[in-house]
Amino acid sequence: MDEQNIRLQREMEQYVHSTGRWYKFFAIVGIVGASFMALAGVMLILMGILMPEALAEVGHPFPAWILGALYLACTVIEVFVIIYLFRGAKAAREAAGLNSNEAAVRFMRYTKKYWKFYGIVTIVMLGLCIAAIPVAVGFGVATAL
Repeated sequence: MDEQNIRLQREMEQYVHSTGRWYKFFAIVGIVGASFMALAGVMLILMGILMPEALAEVGHPFPAWILGALYLACTVIEVFVIIYLFRGAKAAREAAGLNSNEAAVRFMRYTKKYWKFYGIVTIVMLGLCIAAIPVAVGFGVATAL
């Protein structure tokens, strides 16, 4: 029984270490994506402020600064995901390197927070998509009349 427990601990340590490296990779990719999203948000806000007439001429449906503000809000939300990933990667490195149960528990706590956050985002997005269907149908009917 003890030999099986040691094998399980080693295997778990390898999985935690491997997953921690993926966490760090996705955190870095998240930083790059959030940077581009923030840049696009700032550009849209500036376009909306500096060129509102040009956007109105091409039939832009609403002020660009609103879309830019939404981009910046999404960037702020993404920062929390990046923080969870970096903290999880650090805890995984500590858990695997130091064979620390406390670090392994922290790693699992950040993993739980990460998936809980994306679960909530998924529910909200599904709700928005369902709510958008009648709005889109209403606009289609109003346009056809």
